[in-house]
Amino acid sequence: MSGAPREQFPFIRYTELLALTLVFLTVLALLYPKDTLKRQVLAERSNYDLTARYLKNLLRLEPSNEALMMGLARNAINSGQDELALRLLTVLEQRRDPRFLPQVLQLRYRILERQLPHLPAEKQAPTRREMERLLKRIDGLAPRKLEPRRYWFRQFLSHGMYGKARELIREALQDRPDSLFWIREALQLSLKEKRFAEAERYLRRLQALDGAHRERWLEQAYYLAVARKDFPQAHAYLKQLEHYSRKWTREKARLALQEGDYLQASLIYRRLAEKASDPQKRKEWLLKALSALQQGSLLDQAVALARAHENEYLNDPKMIQYFLKLYLAAGKLDAAAALSKHLLERSTTP
Repeated sequence: MSGAPREQFPFIRYTELLALTLVFLTVLALLYPKDTLKRQVLAERSNYDLTARYLKNLLRLEPSNEALMMGLARNAINSGQDELALRLLTVLEQRRDPRFLPQVLQLRYRILERQLPHLPAEKQAPTRREMERLLKRIDGLAPRKLEPRRYWFRQFLSHGMYGKARELIREALQDRPDSLFWIREALQLSLKEKRFAEAERYLRRLQALDGAHRERWLEQAYYLAVARKDFPQAHAYLKQLEHYSRKWTREKARLALQEGDYLQASLIYRRLAEKASDPQKRKEWLLKALSALQQGSLLDQAVALARAHENEYLNDPKMIQYFLKLYLAAGKLDAAAALSKHLLERSTTP
């Protein structure tokens, strides 16, 4: 058998191999018309490796076909081949085809954002610069071309690009006027930009639509009215808020201080002190009542209030010290002398 002649395989030259490949591709094209095959491949969602091979072969036949490049880029992203996707997207961006440019810019940005935390330190700065460049270009796109909308809203918001963020809000509310998510975001952005009249409109909508959190929206409306110094409206909101919690009674005193009505603020704090069952809380409200009178330079009233409560705090050195300082600051030397004499008599009494 060793002397039997070996089977000879024909030698195929490179040109012949190329010709056979072209024949194979021609047969493939005849069996599967190009558009049909392309649609099948671009619609593939599961076998990314197989889809990638189809796309690469088609791309060799049609190197200028942007739709195929886009399909291959998306496939590369889905299969975790970010670098390949970035190279394809870079080429597509340079071609500036308006059909694909919005998608290209957004996909490139999202890949870079995903990669950024995992890059070595020396690559992070240039990557950030490239992301900023892309975001400026994306800023020029129509809001309807930006998907997913919430993702891009967050990106623009975090980069201080409030104008584009507002555009996305308007677009979203045109589609879904009663969306609590977008109305809340619109409110927060309005407050951030100090667009108070706009914020008030959004708050009214939230009070009407989100009954489960009405106290929360009333509270924000109240503080907004205070910020705008619209005190009559603030009082109206407080009246509604008092139905939810007693804490809003205390807020009435703070609002009076904001208005410069120090006597009214002191009266509210005095009522709170009278109702308090806890001695420590009673003392805190009394001190606030005295402080309000002092802020308004109503020293005579402050001295009168302190003298009315002297006996309650004869055993409280800090309160006695506070009263004495108040009397001296008000120029009421007789009141200071009387309190000092009373303390001295108590200390000498067996």
